[in-house]
Amino acid sequence: MSKQTATKKISNAIKKLKHERNTALIEYVKDHKFTNKIENIILKSFKYENPNDIKVYRGNKDDTTKISKNKWFSCTKKRDIAFTEFAGDNCCVFEINIVNCKTIDVNKYVSDKIGDYKDEDEILILGNGNFYKDSQGKKRGYNYLGKDKKYNKDYYETWYIVKDKSRSTSRSNSRSNSRSNSTGSINKVNVDRTIELLRDELEFIESISDLEALLPKHIKLNSKEKKDIMKKIKEIKEIK
Repeated sequence: MSKQTATKKISNAIKKLKHERNTALIEYVKDHKFTNKIENIILKSFKYENPNDIKVYRGNKDDTTKISKNKWFSCTKKRDIAFTEFAGDNCCVFEINIVNCKTIDVNKYVSDKIGDYKDEDEILILGNGNFYKDSQGKKRGYNYLGKDKKYNKDYYETWYIVKDKSRSTSRSNSRSNSRSNSTGSINKVNVDRTIELLRDELEFIESISDLEALLPKHIKLNSKEKKDIMKKIKEIKEIK
């Protein structure tokens, strides 16, 4: 398979995923459907979003004064909407400061397909973070701010933080480099770094041609490294 053919195959696969994402978002928001299939398609779509810092709001309909994350969870950009549309009679609204977390802006992709639901400005948040009482992420939980004067409902604030592991990974790789004097050790570092770099595209890589099509130009690999990467990708897919 030529590099051009591989690139086209990957491009078509990405278009298919985008179509599946948009269909799932429409069914979830407009048709109020929530199946395992829809949940997993949306979960998969987070891979193609960048980490984001944003303030959102979530209303709880029951009297549970904590947020259930699951694989991902829903919020709104609009404070008033959280109180009037999502908060129940017996509960509350959370002001959530999202820090370094992947999000999906529903209106960005399907605002013209969901009618009046676009006014809810719904944001989906990946469930891989934790809630903290402070912006430094030192203490878990929520701060109670009292009753909201306008809506007379309990109001909380929290920081939802995804801890950045890239720095520790980088330090680990640096230490590994300093100890890597043999060809085998250097090969392992190159393989691991490339796998991490292509983490979100691994499902599209089925051959060395696919690998070469997705590799950034500054990454130079020898034949053995390419074969080792393909072996590692196969192992990852089998685990999934």
